[in-house]
Amino acid sequence: MTETQLFSNKSPHDDGANPDPAPARKRRLPSWAVPASLMLAFAGVFGIAFADRLLPARTVTVAPAILLADIEGGPAAPPAGDGPRAPDAEPDGAGPPGAAALDYSAPMLFQAAGWFEPDPLPRRATALEDGVVEEVFVLEGEAVTAGQRLAKLIDDDARLALAAAQRKLEQTVAEHHMHLAHIPAIEAEAASVEGKIASAQAKLAELADKHRRLLGLSQGTVSEQDLTAARLAVDSQSAALASLRSDLAEVRARLDGIKVQSEVFDAMIAAAEVRVDEAELALARTEIASPVDGVVLELHAAPGQKKLLRMDNPESATVAVLFETGRLQARVDVPLADARGLATGQPAIITSDFLPNAEFRGVVSRIVGSADLQRNTLQAKVRIIDPDPRLRPEMLCRVRFLEPRSNGGGAQGATGGETAPAAGTRAVMAPAAALIDRDRERAAAWVVDAAGSRAARRELELGRLEVDGYLAVRAGLRAGELLILPPHEGLAEGRRIDPRRDDS
Repeated sequence: MTETQLFSNKSPHDDGANPDPAPARKRRLPSWAVPASLMLAFAGVFGIAFADRLLPARTVTVAPAILLADIEGGPAAPPAGDGPRAPDAEPDGAGPPGAAALDYSAPMLFQAAGWFEPDPLPRRATALEDGVVEEVFVLEGEAVTAGQRLAKLIDDDARLALAAAQRKLEQTVAEHHMHLAHIPAIEAEAASVEGKIASAQAKLAELADKHRRLLGLSQGTVSEQDLTAARLAVDSQSAALASLRSDLAEVRARLDGIKVQSEVFDAMIAAAEVRVDEAELALARTEIASPVDGVVLELHAAPGQKKLLRMDNPESATVAVLFETGRLQARVDVPLADARGLATGQPAIITSDFLPNAEFRGVVSRIVGSADLQRNTLQAKVRIIDPDPRLRPEMLCRVRFLEPRSNGGGAQGATGGETAPAAGTRAVMAPAAALIDRDRERAAAWVVDAAGSRAARRELELGRLEVDGYLAVRAGLRAGELLILPPHEGLAEGRRIDPRRDDS
């Protein structure tokens, strides 16, 4: 190759006699290929993620594990379709027993999460008079004693109202005294009139006697004029006596009126004293005190803030929310699968991450009246017998519910001559038909998972108690869990199922 050919743009094979053919065209994908690939990719991801849900769920028959509670002299026969049942643990209205009567070494039935709250309810320090806060003496978290001042309202108006009520009382008492001062004078006037009446009666008797004597003389001895004068004197004296008696009645009426008016003054004085008491109470209520020994949870007062009683806002008159010292309970949401094991008076152990090395004894004091539909739980209140002073409401906790058994001995009456559990104990009973791979004290079972839509294999440890087709399970199963009845063919771990209750 020559130097000219080396630096030339033409190929050494190019010549004018053989022209280059048309340049090769680049290959391009069809316009529909990219959208189709994306759709296939989305379909693949969707199939991988939801393939199991797209497949039909297998319909299975299930039966619940039953908690046989408070066995006394052997287990009771179960009703049809619901497993064994024992007598109620406690009559309605019975309160929780003391800590000394509970067995805190009993096995745990189940556990659930909750939080602390005041027992039985929080206490509110409320302003009982409308007013404006002048000063606040406590803050959140402070320990207070019963009667300690929490806040003070501006009391100028209350002091003036008390002074006005006291002056009104003093005025009414003075008017009463002044009114009573007229009584001696009226009584003296009445005595004077009575004396005049006695004198007039004596003079009338004298004139009447004189007139009678003149009439007894012989005719012609006394002139007609003297007889007429004597008669007129008697009549005049009688009229004067009648006038005096009328004056006496008037004086006595005045005296009775004063006495009645005195009773009215007594009532007015009593009403004035009540108004003074009301004013003193209103003044005393300007200082809001703690109703109990406790800790301030929330503070709803600040200087200059109004406190009003008759308002729609429930906290419009609240100064502080407190909980009583030593009165704490756990509010626990128990899953319905475990709620069958709840009973009033049941022992429990409470723990909290706030004090990780501490355990507190408790007792179930209340079970609320209705379940929570959304959470699928039943709420229980567990009273803490001796809470730590550092614990506060709204702290999270965990509660282990124990078997409410007593320390009594065993009882006979189990099927096949086996020894029944001691009176007061509880046993989880599983339908024997649901057990597979049974080997003496061990067996397996297919159960419905917590979501209620998939099968799960469970290894169980069996007890010796057997009652009407139900076997006691010592470990591996909780009361209320659903066991899958035969047939078990085709079941696998995580297989979607459609559980149906056995109502036969």
